[in-house]
Amino acid sequence: MRENSNASQDLVDHVVAAGKPLRVNAVSESTVATLVAAYYARVPSADLAHRTPDELYWLAAHHVRLAATRPLGGDAVEVTTPPAQDGPPSLRGGNTLITIVTDDVAMLFDSLIMELTAQQRGVHVALHPQISVLRDSVTGVMKSVATQREASDDRRIVCHEAWIQIEIERETNPHHLKTIEHSLRRVITDVRKATTDEPLMLQEARRLAAELDVRVAPGIPEAEISEAKELLNWLADGNFTFLGYRQYELTSTAAGELLHPVPSVGLGVLRPNQEQKSRAPLPKAVGEQARDRKLLVLTKSNSKSTVHRPEYLDYIGVKQFDLTTGAVTGEHRFLGLYASSAYSESVFRIPVIRHKAAAVLEQCGFSAGSHNAAMTIDVLQSYPRDELFQATVTDLLPVAQTMVATSRWHRPRLFLRRDPYGRFVSCILYMPRDHYNTAVRERISDVLVNHVGGSSVEFTARLGEQRTAQVRFVVRPGPNGALNDQADIDTDQLEELVGRAAQSWQDEFVIAARDEYGDTLGAVDARKLAHVFPLAYQAENTASTAACDLRRIENLTPTDGPWSLHLTQHAMGAVKARLKIYSLGSPVELSDVLPMLASFGLDVTEERAYELSDLADAAFVYDFTLRLSGPVDRDHLNLLEAAIVAVRNELSEADGFNRLVLQAGLSWPQISVLRAYAKYMRQIGSPFAPESIEDALHRNTGVARLLVAGFAAKFDPAVPAGERLARVDEAMSRLSDAIDVVDSLDHDRILRSYATMIEATDRTNHFKEQPGSAGGCLALKLRPTAIPDTPAPRPRFEVFVHSPRVEGVHMRFGPIARGGLRWSDRRDDFRTEVLGLAKAQMVKNSLIVPVGAKGGFFCKKIPDAAPHAAAVAEATECYKLFIAALLDITDNANSEGAASHPARVVCHDSADPYLVVAADKGTASFSDIANGVSAAYRFWLDDAFASGGSAGFDHKKMGITARGAWQSVQRHFREVGMNCQTTAFSCVGIGDMSGDVFGNGMLLSQHIKLVAAFDHRHIFIDPNPNPRVARSERRRLYETRGSTWADYDPALLSTGGGIFSRKAKSIPLTPEMRQSLTLPTDFTGTSLTPDELIRAILLAEVDLLWNGGIGTYIRASNETDADVGDKANDGIRVVARAVRAQIIGEGGNLGLTQRARIEYARSGCGGSGGRINTDFIDNAAGVNTSDREVNLKILLASAIDQNRLTRGQRDALIVAMTDDVAGLVIRDNYSQNAALADSIAESTILLHVHEDWMRELEARGLLNRELEFLPSTAEVLERMERGEGLTGPELATLMAYTKIALTSDLLASNVLDNRYFEALTDQYFPSVVRELYGDLIRRHPLRREITATQVLNRLVDGSGITFCHRLAEETGAPLAALVQANFASRSIFDIDTFIDQINALDNTVSSELQTEMRLDLWGLVERSSRWIINNRGPSLDANETVSSMRAIAQEILERMPALMHGDDLDTFRSRKRRLTQQGVPESIAERVAVMPRAQSILTIVNTILASPRPVEPRDIAKLYFSLGDRMGFSTLVTLAEALPRDDRWQMMARAAIRDDIHYTQERLVEQVLEQTTDGQSVEQRIDEWERLGQADINHAAATLTEMVVEGTTDLGRLTVAVKALKTLVTVRRARISLSGARVN
Repeated sequence: MRENSNASQDLVDHVVAAGKPLRVNAVSESTVATLVAAYYARVPSADLAHRTPDELYWLAAHHVRLAATRPLGGDAVEVTTPPAQDGPPSLRGGNTLITIVTDDVAMLFDSLIMELTAQQRGVHVALHPQISVLRDSVTGVMKSVATQREASDDRRIVCHEAWIQIEIERETNPHHLKTIEHSLRRVITDVRKATTDEPLMLQEARRLAAELDVRVAPGIPEAEISEAKELLNWLADGNFTFLGYRQYELTSTAAGELLHPVPSVGLGVLRPNQEQKSRAPLPKAVGEQARDRKLLVLTKSNSKSTVHRPEYLDYIGVKQFDLTTGAVTGEHRFLGLYASSAYSESVFRIPVIRHKAAAVLEQCGFSAGSHNAAMTIDVLQSYPRDELFQATVTDLLPVAQTMVATSRWHRPRLFLRRDPYGRFVSCILYMPRDHYNTAVRERISDVLVNHVGGSSVEFTARLGEQRTAQVRFVVRPGPNGALNDQADIDTDQLEELVGRAAQSWQDEFVIAARDEYGDTLGAVDARKLAHVFPLAYQAENTASTAACDLRRIENLTPTDGPWSLHLTQHAMGAVKARLKIYSLGSPVELSDVLPMLASFGLDVTEERAYELSDLADAAFVYDFTLRLSGPVDRDHLNLLEAAIVAVRNELSEADGFNRLVLQAGLSWPQISVLRAYAKYMRQIGSPFAPESIEDALHRNTGVARLLVAGFAAKFDPAVPAGERLARVDEAMSRLSDAIDVVDSLDHDRILRSYATMIEATDRTNHFKEQPGSAGGCLALKLRPTAIPDTPAPRPRFEVFVHSPRVEGVHMRFGPIARGGLRWSDRRDDFRTEVLGLAKAQMVKNSLIVPVGAKGGFFCKKIPDAAPHAAAVAEATECYKLFIAALLDITDNANSEGAASHPARVVCHDSADPYLVVAADKGTASFSDIANGVSAAYRFWLDDAFASGGSAGFDHKKMGITARGAWQSVQRHFREVGMNCQTTAFSCVGIGDMSGDVFGNGMLLSQHIKLVAAFDHRHIFIDPNPNPRVARSERRRLYETRGSTWADYDPALLSTGGGIFSRKAKSIPLTPEMRQSLTLPTDFTGTSLTPDELIRAILLAEVDLLWNGGIGTYIRASNETDADVGDKANDGIRVVARAVRAQIIGEGGNLGLTQRARIEYARSGCGGSGGRINTDFIDNAAGVNTSDREVNLKILLASAIDQNRLTRGQRDALIVAMTDDVAGLVIRDNYSQNAALADSIAESTILLHVHEDWMRELEARGLLNRELEFLPSTAEVLERMERGEGLTGPELATLMAYTKIALTSDLLASNVLDNRYFEALTDQYFPSVVRELYGDLIRRHPLRREITATQVLNRLVDGSGITFCHRLAEETGAPLAALVQANFASRSIFDIDTFIDQINALDNTVSSELQTEMRLDLWGLVERSSRWIINNRGPSLDANETVSSMRAIAQEILERMPALMHGDDLDTFRSRKRRLTQQGVPESIAERVAVMPRAQSILTIVNTILASPRPVEPRDIAKLYFSLGDRMGFSTLVTLAEALPRDDRWQMMARAAIRDDIHYTQERLVEQVLEQTTDGQSVEQRIDEWERLGQADINHAAATLTEMVVEGTTDLGRLTVAVKALKTLVTVRRARISLSGARVN
């Protein structure tokens, strides 16, 4: 206390010191300071801590000003709210300030606070110091502070005053401020009256008690008089706070009894007013009570006290009687409040009450000292004292008897007592203590008010330590109402109702739980369950609701279904609803729930969360009050509940589309369809934001419903098949009409896009029972060609997959298509990424059976900061869902290849059972996962669905992709005159040895000098490696799982080398590094950043740049990094023309852009042009192997079905065939490289043909030059002028599109059914398969496609890109004829064998010579094909042609060197000599040297076959060549070959003149045979023939001689010469015919 006092005194001193000198009226400055000090002297310092000394001084000084003048006996009251400009800064605009100065009297402060509380004015601070001051006795002006010694005199009065300052909540309304002031003045007046008159009221009470002996009418019982005397004296002895007294007279009038006050007789609050009010007669019942001769009236007043306690005033009435008649004549009335002693004293010591208690005990009849007597006393002692005063023994006796009898019961008991005057009904309730709480009390209050007829109720509860609680309710009527008569109240029924209301929540729960769970749940268990709910829950929810909630929680499972919800409406048609969410295991994040609810257009107005205790798992209940946008019916609520569940279960999404549930009455699956189409719109580049699409549907809900109806009409399997088309037409017609009336142009475009996409959809899994393998993935199979908004190129088929967890797209450019599925990281435009890859896959797949396809999926639930393992796990699950969605709408097939549609999928397209997938970025190890999904669906492809799985070819172990790409590398090295398998060469690379392509590639030669490489982690530099040592170390890394460049033994690095982290700030340069990377001589820096060093590696002057990594590192100079679309490598990317490597090998994909390849091929490698193909050429072995695996598994599946093979045997067989398959694949890669080499050699002279062919492909819609970066017509013309052709990368692309175009044409023809091509189909498979299961090859479901692929690869790789195009234009023959003629020619001359022999000369002869020889062979094939078409017709049959001509042709071909004469022989010998001199074996050189004249063999064979008489092939051949030499045909052929072929027409003229020469020679041979004598030698027959037509022959010879002598030959001269020879045929035939000569 001392510390607090000192602190307080210190604070007072600071306050006084803070004040400025102040003089208020006559109050001196020193007095003000003294008053301020006295003001705070007794205030605890803690109450002042929130104020500064300045503020405290200002407040005290403000009070001093008010107190400066106060009339004696008057009150100074001020209620103000300081404006912003008054007072200290912290007080400005603050609380309302009440300042009072008045005489210090008892009960004043409490009464004032009581009044403010009744007005619900929040009190913040209240100070009430008592200060004694001296005031002027006349004016009331304060003079000074009074000391204890000072006394009043004539001029000054000592005033003991209460200075009260109260701060309440801010009030600015002037009227309200005035009301507060008036009410406080009234309270002060009442307190003053009561305290001033209290002695007089005590005196009056004692006087009345003394007079009762002599002034009471006769007939009043003595005991009653005695009770009255005792009571009045007891009250006056301090047991009653007297607040008012008045005397009343009772008179009778015609209107009733009238009770009016006696003038000038009143004290305290009942002092008479100046104005007299007229009195109304008493109500009849009250009048009867007034006339009743009962001496005492003990009751409650209608008015609440304004003094001391806020309770209804206790009413003590003592009646007056006419001493003669005994009639009641009036009443002495006391108003006040019983003192606390009246409530704590024993009932047996309080007058009146003690007699009632004794009477009750006596009438109960219990023996004194008995247990029941003691219980009766307990009941009376605890009974409300107000009731004991007012109630009669008759009222109390049933209470005592009942409570004693039922003291062990736990059901509520109710006792009513109606006030005799009708002012209230007192209801005493006994109930189990543990049942009592606020909610129970409020429920009971409602019951009592409703049944008693009141309008308000007050209560007093007595809980104590007993098991029984006693609650007294006082029900009062309204201002104009009346309470029900007690006789009209069914007490038993009311008690029953109160009992129900008084039931504890736990009791109610026991009943509700048994109703919910049945009799199997015992009461004890039910009561235990009741305690799991917290009190806050119990206060807001009924027990029945709790039982239902508990059942819902018990239905949850921690893993499969950890949450649920329940939605109810407040009332039918109400705009409020209640949503409960139940969660097991973990709480619900409100940050997740609130946005979800907002997406449905729901506003959360209230939210309550409860955690349930003592359950096996943590459980939570969330209770939301929702405001709806408008009234909804139960059906809409059910849709809403289902939709919220779907969002919480991640089957749907939280976005603006959800508002369609209430706005359009759509279910969440229907909305998912609209959402999926909207997502697809964004993926195809729609200009409309998602919010705009949502808005279009919100504002056109009728159209939204029609969209859904149209979709259902088209795909709902419940629609009868016979009615579907009509329903779809009707639905789409109504939809179109509805869109026509849409006002907004943007909305019109959006809604029409929806309609277009629905019309372009062929299949969906929307109506399957478990779409997407229960993952909620919606799949839509679309025709992009029918959607104008889709960007080019448009795939033939596209499946869009949508779900809250994953989105993806799968594109196919044909029914038989393959391509990888990648894990994309591009949320908003993964389709753009996939489309670009699908386009690339088209050309990549030109080598294999399927056309291009590609898929990609985006995982929507992976956080940006997710650990790698977690991200991979989620991606794996998304991959499964994506594949399952694809399979949902894919046809299945049986072993015979017959397709069947999936269940509950309505198909608007033809059978489509072929779906295969492959690994790609992010899914390299997912093949077994995909095959697992395939197996679950019992898909016909089984584990052929995804190649490369555990039961497939291990690409890395085979090294197949690298080995295939190495064929390109070897070819490039051969073209620069180097054998990379025997000669050391320098190399830089992209990748590391743990990677498949890079690792395998860098082991394929023992002579690789890898001077530098990099991946995403490290940079490897070995300036001058030892090839053998380095290769051995690289092999060690390759065989070490998870190795990096950091694992390379640094001791094995050459001087100046090192391994550096890409995270390093800089890397020091050694002289050796400078030299190996050929850094510019003018660069003097001593270090490079990692990015700079990588760029130096990419630009190093080396023999080979080997790409085995991921990323795009080289772009064209006319491209930007943004064009490339590989942001991660923007910092290290270089320009193609600056790349100095001689060769680039693309084992990995996308290392260069296509433009970069073209630029590098034209101007890289120091400006001379580098050697490069394309990635899809170089690394085609991977996709080729995968496709062969798929087709092998399809074939072997038939063997398994026929029990010819077990699954285990199949797996072993696949492993055993690994090397055979690798050999077939590598052969394909070699063939494509040879074909490109041949095409490059002729690219300049055939550029105009390439232009024609590109135009045709464009016209057919198969090629987009701009997309494929092929030169435009204008650029082609420029190249022609410069003498340039297409580059290798361009030719590779054109070759791919040639195969794509011809494949579709070939499949549409019947040529593939020709048994001649069965051998090609067989050759596709390894020999062991051909031997064991050759019969199954014929029945392979993809036999035709396999055959077409084999045919066209052989055709295009051999005869060239434009073979079919040129021959079709020259002959007009269909593709079927061209193909058969080509393969017939190859077979007749055994071309493929010769080609193999030439290719076997790799690194023996020059690459250029090999190309030259191959072109000679393919030239023969082209000429022979043309001859076969011209002579056998467009309906030729290859099998028949070969059968009839091959044997004879081969015989003649073997004899050709001996058969040729003159110029032909000289040319042959010269050519053979040149070839052998360059290293070509003599047998091959001889065969190649005869090829320019080998086409003649077909003419010879044809002559032999056409001869009516048997002839010797050797003789006919000798005749052919001898006549040719004699007549100059050999010269003509040589001259014809020399004709220009600069355009299409020149080429056609050249071919035509050449055909004419051969035709003429053939006809003349026939003529010689017909017109000369058999049995002669060849020379003799020619001589005889010449004699028969000497003149004609001389003329022809002269013409030919003249042309040769002139030395210049053009088409005109050659045409004349050929015509002269042709004349021999017609003239001689005519003359012989006229002469009738016939030589035999």
